Amino acid sequence: MRWWQGILLYITILYIGGPLFIIFPMPGGIYNDIVIRLVTLVIAAIFLLPNPYACRTLFRLRRPLLGWTLAIAAGLTMVSQVTILVAFWTEPDMSAIVHPGAAWAQFLSIVILAPLSEELVLRGGIVTGLCEILPWQVTVALSGLLFARGHSSFKALQALFAGVILGYLCWYTGSILYGVLIHMFINAFPGSQYMFALLEYSAALGTAVCLLLIAGGVALTLWGVRGFTRRADRSTA
Repeated sequence: MRWWQGILLYITILYIGGPLFIIFPMPGGIYNDIVIRLVTLVIAAIFLLPNPYACRTLFRLRRPLLGWTLAIAAGLTMVSQVTILVAFWTEPDMSAIVHPGAAWAQFLSIVILAPLSEELVLRGGIVTGLCEILPWQVTVALSGLLFARGHSSFKALQALFAGVILGYLCWYTGSILYGVLIHMFINAFPGSQYMFALLEYSAALGTAVCLLLIAGGVALTLWGVRGFTRRADRSTA
């Protein structure tokens, strides 16, 4: 995908909602998110379908790397406890980190459409596109910053770390599919409410557990990335 296509998709996913919902009123909440992500995916398909090689590259998957992909997903899921910790100490209300809507809409938006659209935009568009004109380190860091920018303030630290890791995997392999699978795994993990309940029961104990999980998650993620890159040379990944 070209760099300008990635930027256009990023603008679409962030800002199309306002004018779109003035013309076509929506119920709000998670349903608006679904519409925005579907529009983004349609535009991405228009960019990609005329180029079958780009489609194959962006969605390439090697089974020998799936074990390391799972390790990275588990590590980033542990790191995601930083969101619960920040939300608890800054805005202790579980409703602050979810959008209202039916269970099917939550699953469709958060577990399916969000990983697909965000990985296409930020990794498929920004990383693969800007790597043509900028050093890969800059594009990976930029994708992480833009990923954090697109999330709420209490999710920014988690999003920045995850965005850099997923951007690196995309640069290394040329594929967004590893990132999509990791992103889906993280978003589908149901443990946040239990950690929030532990924090409400005992702030000190919950904070200590969160910090241990975060530290372990960082270590597991970096170990997974190291194994991932050792398992496959970049030229064949």
